[in-house]
Amino acid sequence: MLVVLTTNKNNIKKIKDFLKLKKLQNKNYRIEPTKEDPNKYLIPLRENINEAQTLQILTETFDPSDYVLTTVPLTTITKSKKIPGIGLTGENLRDFLEKKFNWSRESSSQIPTKWVRYGHVIVLYANSDLNLPPESIKELLEAFRERLSPDIACLISHVGKIKGELRQPQMKNLIPESNPIALHVENKIKYKFDVTKIMFAPGNGTERTRASKIRFKSGEILLDMFAGLGYFSIPMAKNNLEVLDKVICIEKNPDSFRFLVENLELNGVSEKVVALCGDNRTCLLYTSPSPRDRQKS
Repeated sequence: MLVVLTTNKNNIKKIKDFLKLKKLQNKNYRIEPTKEDPNKYLIPLRENINEAQTLQILTETFDPSDYVLTTVPLTTITKSKKIPGIGLTGENLRDFLEKKFNWSRESSSQIPTKWVRYGHVIVLYANSDLNLPPESIKELLEAFRERLSPDIACLISHVGKIKGELRQPQMKNLIPESNPIALHVENKIKYKFDVTKIMFAPGNGTERTRASKIRFKSGEILLDMFAGLGYFSIPMAKNNLEVLDKVICIEKNPDSFRFLVENLELNGVSEKVVALCGDNRTCLLYTSPSPRDRQKS
């Protein structure tokens, strides 16, 4: 049985957005109209949720007349074509490994439930060394390929905190012969980088989206200090290419700088950008004219 929320067609967007924010929606199953009334829709909720707590969360935001919580047999709900997350939504990765490859609970418990995908690369947030035998790593890769995408070819373990002034991640490539250089596409912007050497913060996605919507005045100069891969300057430059006078990107980490230059080319903004590898305090001496805060100018 699966808990579902039934609501009118007009309420779908606001309730779906709310459930997504609260991580209550089950993306393994489709949102579908009921058989009895095509104007009412079933939104599947996460497995094993607490119905009482969920009801309380909903009543704090929506009128009780906007929805009904009920349970339905799994056979009456259509599965999504693509399951987006193992261990985050739907079938847990550890359980899958136990069922598919007969892993013991002790072995599967080593696998972290938090992970992020960048192109063909999966980063597992272990925060400690994952000591898995080669056969187990092979099965782990097969699990991601089967349940997420056949394109997955590289598994990286995040084994420690970000270190040093250059913000270098502590990573271990679980398949040493695999290529850790990923091509990640977000908001139509391409970011190419070596996952083992360069930090990419998935939690800053909202800020990167906001950056892409900023509009500049004609003749303005964009200065991006600590530019990294061009996380913010590339979407801003791409969407203001006609009005910006120029873009100045400063990045001290040579590994990040190498991919910054490549990403500028990949996104078609390199002709507008001056990329400098070095310390902000030094590089600013060579920027002309001196940058000013647009709010104070």
